[in-house]
Amino acid sequence: MNLEDIEIGQEFYRLAKNGFTKWRCTDKGTRTMAAICLDDHPDDPSWFNGPPYAVAEYVIDEDDLEVCFDEEGMKEEMSEEYQGFKAYVPKPKLNLVEIGRLEL
Repeated sequence: MNLEDIEIGQEFYRLAKNGFTKWRCTDKGTRTMAAICLDDHPDDPSWFNGPPYAVAEYVIDEDDLEVCFDEEGMKEEMSEEYQGFKAYVPKPKLNLVEIGRLEL
């Protein structure tokens, strides 16, 4: 994706180690843009009202744009094997009682 391809308020996808996450452009400069991750609070869209935003804004530079795609580009980037893949959700951490039950 090129910086010229995106407008303020437009949503796009960013490829990370654990899959694609959905983002929204909040500001745009000549070489960078600011964006918020829409996967942080999917159940409450009021977090994304702004500016100012209740979630962190991240700066995406020219290098990061190489892993940013519109919806069509994301589908092309994904292989058929991973169609429908959702953003990574970490497993809950084990508490001390559960750790004591594990066999090593």
